Amino acid sequence: MNNLDRNLVSLNAEFHDKGKAARGLKNLTDNFIVPGKDEDLVHLLRFHIPEGVRGQELVARFEIDALIEFYNLLLIAALAGYIPGGLSDDLKEEIIFILNHPPVKQYYNVNYPYRMTEFTLKYVQEHMYFMQEANVETISVFNEFVSLNRLLKRDKDLERFLGMLDDVRYDGDTINEVNEILSSFELLNKAIISKDKSEEERVVWGFIKYTAFLSQLKELLISTEEYPLLQSSLWMFHGYYFDRMNKKMNAFLDKSFNNLEKALNSPQVFSMISEQLFNENDADSFANINLEDFATSAVMQAREDVNFVLDKKWGIALKEYFSDSFAKAEIEDVYGKKYEWDVFLSNSPKDRPFVRNLVKSLSSRGITCWYDEEQIQSGESFSAKISEGLKKSNVILACVSANTLKSEWASYELNNQVAESISDNRKQPIITLILDNTEIKDLPEFLIRDSSIKYTSEPDYEQLLNSLSQGK
Repeated sequence: MNNLDRNLVSLNAEFHDKGKAARGLKNLTDNFIVPGKDEDLVHLLRFHIPEGVRGQELVARFEIDALIEFYNLLLIAALAGYIPGGLSDDLKEEIIFILNHPPVKQYYNVNYPYRMTEFTLKYVQEHMYFMQEANVETISVFNEFVSLNRLLKRDKDLERFLGMLDDVRYDGDTINEVNEILSSFELLNKAIISKDKSEEERVVWGFIKYTAFLSQLKELLISTEEYPLLQSSLWMFHGYYFDRMNKKMNAFLDKSFNNLEKALNSPQVFSMISEQLFNENDADSFANINLEDFATSAVMQAREDVNFVLDKKWGIALKEYFSDSFAKAEIEDVYGKKYEWDVFLSNSPKDRPFVRNLVKSLSSRGITCWYDEEQIQSGESFSAKISEGLKKSNVILACVSANTLKSEWASYELNNQVAESISDNRKQPIITLILDNTEIKDLPEFLIRDSSIKYTSEPDYEQLLNSLSQGK
């Protein structure tokens, strides 16, 4: 057995043959991917709106997530030259069997898009073979990446933070409660120095630790500049969270960093943070440091690191490697003449008076609109016509108001439209038009995650009409 084969055995032993991934595989093969159980698996892996996911269902999903992450880790290992470029037949069969199963594919392609999984399946299914000549640099990077992710998975504060980003509740708390702490210096100060921490205070610590994780990941990305596929795969492994964080975290990131800077000016707080992050059990070694200058410098560097890592450009190389169309699909045909309708309008029935005027305004500028009131006749299947309209439309324009948010069904229908728009690797541009004083932070999660532009005022509404006109 050569070194590459031994490395593969080692990865299997740690990340596949025991723990969450092993339980996830056993649960799938014993209880779900068996005759007559597809509906049960579809329900387990459903999108969490309108029916939330809790208790043992959540545990089962985390275990399946761990299995999928292991498969993706193998792709990184191959790109690093850490394992053989081609996997064993048994492992290939398992990956194809699991990732090709329709409910599982729906889970990572549509319900919770995790694009690296598409690439891993393609790599295995099409018998692709990437032979990176093993060298000290790439092997070292892969080992550091594994160690970094090992810490990420084992730290309970980090686990809670990432869970809340993904709408998991701990003791009934959500990311909104964490936002409140990060937006208040007093609450943030209490969260840092308190010894008996509440769940949301632990998540605040998870946020602080996650910024440290991103700083370390930045160094790995820089060190792999000469290996763009390996570099891109390191980013894509965390792409599910990075894509969401780009929209969700930026809303409060600046404010939270400002408050962290203030908190670090306190010697007591600084000592607590240094102890937690750097295992520095007393702050005497920092006695000669100007805390204000150090805090300003540290937070400034953290901001730069976060912005560096969250740049979506890092995912391009891997997308282009597997298919040029993946990289182009996100930008081609926008406002083009390929589709029957320029704009697909989504709205609450209670907002139809406004939407009717919007349709008139767009039509007067030569923009064709798919609008349910005009396109769906009595007796026709609503869902079938919606699906047809989406396929024939170029852009989704989601008209959102308090009426939409109050109606769980309206939010659910809108999410289904967004989900369908990203199926078959075709991610339509999604524009959100807010019709009232609804704040962006109150939008449904799938709009914060997937919508590209938010228009919230009269001048911006006019800008929307003009930009759509010019786009034609």
